[in-house]
Amino acid sequence: MTEPVRLEGLAALSAMAELRSGFVRAVQKIHAQHGALVSLSYPRHGRADGGRVILVADSGIAHAVLMDPARFRTSGVYPRLGPAGCPHRRLREGIILANGQAHAAQRRQVMSSLVPALIEAMRPRIAEICREETDAWPSGDVVDLTPLVKRLLRRISLELLFNETDLELGHEVGSALERHAALAFSLPAVLLPFDLPGFQYGHLMRQAERVEAVLLRWIRERRKHPSQDDLLSRLLGDAPGGAIDEADIASQLWTVYGASFHTMSAALGWLVLLLAQHPDEAQRVLESFAERTDRDGRPPRAAHEAILEALRLVSPVPFQIRQAVGEVTLPDTPIQLQDHDVVVLSALVINRGPTFGPDPMAFRPGRWRELDAAAHAELLVFSGGPRACPGRAFTFAVLGAALEAVWRTWRVRLAPGAQLEYRTSITVSARRLPVTLSPQDGAFASVRAKGPALHIAEALRG
Repeated sequence: MTEPVRLEGLAALSAMAELRSGFVRAVQKIHAQHGALVSLSYPRHGRADGGRVILVADSGIAHAVLMDPARFRTSGVYPRLGPAGCPHRRLREGIILANGQAHAAQRRQVMSSLVPALIEAMRPRIAEICREETDAWPSGDVVDLTPLVKRLLRRISLELLFNETDLELGHEVGSALERHAALAFSLPAVLLPFDLPGFQYGHLMRQAERVEAVLLRWIRERRKHPSQDDLLSRLLGDAPGGAIDEADIASQLWTVYGASFHTMSAALGWLVLLLAQHPDEAQRVLESFAERTDRDGRPPRAAHEAILEALRLVSPVPFQIRQAVGEVTLPDTPIQLQDHDVVVLSALVINRGPTFGPDPMAFRPGRWRELDAAAHAELLVFSGGPRACPGRAFTFAVLGAALEAVWRTWRVRLAPGAQLEYRTSITVSARRLPVTLSPQDGAFASVRAKGPALHIAEALRG
């Protein structure tokens, strides 16, 4: 049984303040100081004994929590703010918060577009889109790779999952969603929830209105062309109890469309940068692509290992949050939780644990040839249990094809003097990726990097 370190009083308040000011870095720091299981007690309105936040960096406990969604429910993908019934609150009421039969029905709708046979059929087109997009990237001058990656992955999602040909509408929706997610995790918006001139909270509320409006416009445009066999058309179908309300469909779209490209954008950006900063690994991946003639998007072993290693080292979804349902014992611990106590599963820390071999903070794709099946199972990237992300196979198919298209065409090099910064919303992603793109010649070289992103992954330094 794992014993927790209990922080109370000023120590707990100090830790909570750190979490508020920078969640990803604070979680790493707290676990480094206090271990894999940390209990923070804090005052909470309506409860004499206050509330608790439990930080978990133990893989066994984390997976046990994920296997029991009835006792540990999801709490949404961003903070609950705004008056009841406002667009911001409506948009968070999607598949993430659904439970029971409602969740099962929504999950079936999503899974129907992600079955293995469909993904296999998509591979040639995924590879073709990747080549078309990357062939058009600019050569020579310093460019920000982030918007190029986002455009590529939005296009794949729009065409292959949503059968959407109006790419401008799709990109408009995607940009609006990302702006909304960034504002939802803005510290000023959370700490100062007042709709006053210049306050972030007001910007958040207005952005939520814009997001809902553009999602509803997408829904109404699609209803003019029914009976298409894609994810959006399935969401527009009849639910077991009748037609789904448009606002409900908008909340589902917020989640499934955003997840279909936002997480992969973060993952691909970190993957490309990590390889660019490790010339030997970059060369190994290039050689693995050159050794074969087919280009169906299925990555060779060296590329697949690089993808796994990047996902492990900079997990796009760095933490998952659950809330206790009633009085419940946290598995394999003596901690007795009360209703609404919060459990934070620190995926970023878990994925750098001793399970993954020596030098867990290093970018070393070859470790995946040494690890057993248990290590693969413990990689906490796609959540776990009955509510695990259904997009795992699609993600690997897309990342493999995208990496091949980039690596065959371009030698990517971080711009000298680049300041690497990151943002944390639902994902941890690079704010900008200033790079130079040269025709691929295999002359890889790292560049000494600096900036806050090195706090989450020193391996980016080069």
